[in-house]
Amino acid sequence: MNSPNNKFSERQLFYCTSVPGETSWAKQGYRQQNRNQSKSETDIEDIVRSTANINLDDEKVSNDLKKVASKYPFPKENHIAAIVKIYEKDDSLKVTDVVEFIGVLNHPRKAASNTNESQYEEFNASCENVASYYIPSVHVIFYRKLHPTGTPLISTNTTNLLVSPTDAMQIRNALIHYIASAFGGDDLVAEFVLLQLLSRIHLRQNGLTLGKLALNISNLPNNIITNENAQNNVLSLVHNNLFAKRVATILASLLPKYHDLPLTLSTLNEIFYFPHSNNELDSGVFQVSQGTWFLVDETVLKEGKLCDIGVRNLKALNDIIDHQKLNYTFPFNNYEFNTDIGIIILSNAKTFLNYDCNIPLIQKSESTTISNVSEDTLNQFRNYISILRCTDFNIPENISDYIQTDYVTQRQNASRNGTPLLTQQDLMLLLNLSRFVGLSFGSLELTKELWDYTKKLDEARRHRIYQKT
Repeated sequence: MNSPNNKFSERQLFYCTSVPGETSWAKQGYRQQNRNQSKSETDIEDIVRSTANINLDDEKVSNDLKKVASKYPFPKENHIAAIVKIYEKDDSLKVTDVVEFIGVLNHPRKAASNTNESQYEEFNASCENVASYYIPSVHVIFYRKLHPTGTPLISTNTTNLLVSPTDAMQIRNALIHYIASAFGGDDLVAEFVLLQLLSRIHLRQNGLTLGKLALNISNLPNNIITNENAQNNVLSLVHNNLFAKRVATILASLLPKYHDLPLTLSTLNEIFYFPHSNNELDSGVFQVSQGTWFLVDETVLKEGKLCDIGVRNLKALNDIIDHQKLNYTFPFNNYEFNTDIGIIILSNAKTFLNYDCNIPLIQKSESTTISNVSEDTLNQFRNYISILRCTDFNIPENISDYIQTDYVTQRQNASRNGTPLLTQQDLMLLLNLSRFVGLSFGSLELTKELWDYTKKLDEARRHRIYQKT
């Protein structure tokens, strides 16, 4: 111990899981990418999956292991977990970060195969001890943070991270048509959904969170629930409304990270939306990485009583919508963490939740068929969304002056005509929308033409709202 050759360093332990909400096409893309990079006949990921997969359908899995599984946001979903050991101090790693680890895999069950299993029963049934027996560990050699909004398509093709205006226009039109197929051919709703998919937090300043766009799509039809019994399944976070299922199919085909969130009384009262702790931290539905989307289906909510958890869950949802912040609750303290989560709300009437933008649905057809597009076209859509979300956008000073003058003029005209005045909140929404409109056309800065287009788009939305009132 006293030898000058001995060197000591600090070891940090992290409980890590597979990325919550990762969609099937994104998983397949990363899997293929790993196979292309590795010349080994054995797929390393298969080894990890065979040792680290927590299968909650396995009746042999103990209740203690289910406590470990509660550290994953979505109840009853199979996932990969590991205890990651880093042999240096690094304060930059935070909860919900997406990190790639390379290291030596150690599986406790294999190491303990020749050991009398009864000795493990003597352990205190704490999560740490259970995890040490069931969960593999990784002794890290190298690691790096990954961009939370990245996709396997971008990471394998970094030569062109800009979308030209010509390409953007073509992809934009095709993508709006594809999204509209889930909304009965409503192109206006589809365009607002596209703008919402391009949204991300770009600035937090003086209590303002700029770049968020919680979208409420109202006036939905009363569609049949495919499985009434599913509403009574407390641990079900899967849409059963036929309309919501169509929208979910579209979103999951476009986004690398997405999850259903049917707003039933059972999910509100029985599932924690926020991380919470008595002795150990258990995950909540919203403990996900940046760039994860939720489709909130309010149409399945029936009359009933909300318990304390339900009230706190709604508060957590509204906090994300309003401020993009999530509280981690402990017995004596709460800790607030920033989020960047996409929220789309489906409702029959205007939602009772908070929102940034509401648009009523007007279906052009009763068709329930989603447009059939090729995998190559879907990859174009995915690249388009992912690249433009990461693209910086500028509002030149002369355009800023033009917007201020235009805002004053609109208020004066509204005052003379006896129509509702544009508020400061309306202006903030227009500025937000104009940023996403510009990006959707492949532009890197706002122009007068793009501003005027945004105003016309928002006027069409407002006209629908006035028609419904």
